[in-house]
Amino acid sequence: MSDVILRPFHPEDATWLVARHQELYARDEGFDASFGPLVAGILDEFIADHDPERERGWIAEEAGTRLGSIFCVDAGQGAGQAASFDVHGLCARGGLSRHGAVDP
Repeated sequence: MSDVILRPFHPEDATWLVARHQELYARDEGFDASFGPLVAGILDEFIADHDPERERGWIAEEAGTRLGSIFCVDAGQGAGQAASFDVHGLCARGGLSRHGAVDP
């Protein structure tokens, strides 16, 4: 098994991220097809308007396969907020649990 890496989010990741969130939230929470466009809008706004000094996104990968994502956005008053946190793929492969960060 190769190493899990975190790399910066790129706009080309948006299609995968929307599909991933649509799939997970439909399966786990019963969300309908309107959720995908909502996620797409949030990502479009992030891509267009985020402050690269204070807001970032990362994609977890293993051997070129996307496993999950996390975004940190400005919550105001000098605070950050984790947003769009998806570690399902990492837990399934033991990526974070190998490092003791998450129990699968």
